[in-house]
Amino acid sequence: MNASHGSSRLRAAAALAAAGACLTLLFTLDGSRAVGAPTRADGVACTLVPAGTLKAMLALSNANVIRNYDPTTAASHAVHTECGLGLWNGAPPTSRAAAAHALKSGHAAQIGIETWAPHNESEWHTDFPKLVAELKKDGAEIPGVFTNAGWPLKPFKTAALGHQRVGGTIAMHKAFQGVLTAVACWWDTKAESAICLLDEEATFRPVVKHLNQIAAIVVPKFLG
Repeated sequence: MNASHGSSRLRAAAALAAAGACLTLLFTLDGSRAVGAPTRADGVACTLVPAGTLKAMLALSNANVIRNYDPTTAASHAVHTECGLGLWNGAPPTSRAAAAHALKSGHAAQIGIETWAPHNESEWHTDFPKLVAELKKDGAEIPGVFTNAGWPLKPFKTAALGHQRVGGTIAMHKAFQGVLTAVACWWDTKAESAICLLDEEATFRPVVKHLNQIAAIVVPKFLG
C-alpha cells in the first residue's frame, strides 16, 4: 500500500489510537485548531454522524471537531479520511492536565472515525486485501501504538452489523490511568471499503456500549 492511504502495520487502528493516546497533546477543547489539521473540510468520516447525536449519546454538552483529514489526490489508491471529535461538559479544558483530568473524571471523551473506499480501483484492488489482512492479525497487535507501550488489548464483542469486524479495549496507564480506549474496525470485501472507530472515555463509563451505538449509525451509513 502506498503512503496515501497508509502502509504501516494495522494502519487502521493505529492512526485512531495515536490520536486517542495523545488527546491532550493534539488539541484544546476551546475551539482552537487541531495540530496538523488539513485545510480541506470535506472528509467523509466527519459526515457520518452529527455532533449533536454524539453529545446526546455520551451525555456530554459540547463537541468540537479536532481533526478532519482527507489527503486524497488523483494518484491515491483509496479515498482515506479521518475524523476526530472532542466532547466535554462544563468549561473547556485548555491545558494538558485539565484535559487529562476531564477524561478521567468522565467529563470528556474523544471519538475517532477512519474510512477507506476505492479511488483508483485497479491499484486498490491489490491494496485492499493487504489492509484486511492487517485488520485480521492477532488482536494483541491492535492497536500497536498501545501494545508496543505494554498496554495489552482485551477483545470485546463488537456489533456485527452485517460485516466482518475486529475490536478490543485498552486500559490506559500512567498519566492516562482511569481512561479506557475501545477500537473496532469493520470491512466489506465486495465493496473494498473499511471503517474503524475509536471511543476514549473514563473507565467507569460504558465505553464499549457507546462505541457499538456509534457503529450502529456510521457503519451501515458507510458500508451499507
